[in-house]
Amino acid sequence: TNVLSHLASLLIVSEVDGLRAGKARRFTPHVLDPNETDVGKEVRSLTDGRGANVVVDATGMLMGDALDLVAKGGKVVLFGMNSAHTAAIRPYDITRNEIQVIGTYIANRTVVPAMTMLHQGRIDVEHYVDTVLPLDDIYDGFRRLGLDPETGERTPMDAVKVLVKP
Repeated sequence: TNVLSHLASLLIVSEVDGLRAGKARRFTPHVLDPNETDVGKEVRSLTDGRGANVVVDATGMLMGDALDLVAKGGKVVLFGMNSAHTAAIRPYDITRNEIQVIGTYIANRTVVPAMTMLHQGRIDVEHYVDTVLPLDDIYDGFRRLGLDPETGERTPMDAVKVLVKP
């Protein structure tokens, strides 16, 4: 979200998790809970009916929704990965509306630009890291992120990013 706030004139975030939504509000007032808000209607309202120029699916499960939110001539960036999910799409809509669908993976051509932005001070990492833990407390870090390391069960989270130092 922080990186996108530097690149976009209007940043709209759709987030169901309250903790992550709170962090996103540091960068934009337009944080929508899709369980409480018609995201498509709100995006169209905020963009004068055009839709978003760029829509990022960071979950790997929302390609159909992303295609509904993107403006004609816009881009859908598929960033999240979920091998169990399939999407029913209409290729006609992509072609007719001249939508670019881009798949990207974090390791490909992103590390150098990210490091450059960090070096230039364009990204404030303080907003990302919730806590710093020694390596001996790594299991506590997993718990804070909402994962019980002993059972693999999801649990309530109270951190989004945990930095572990050796």
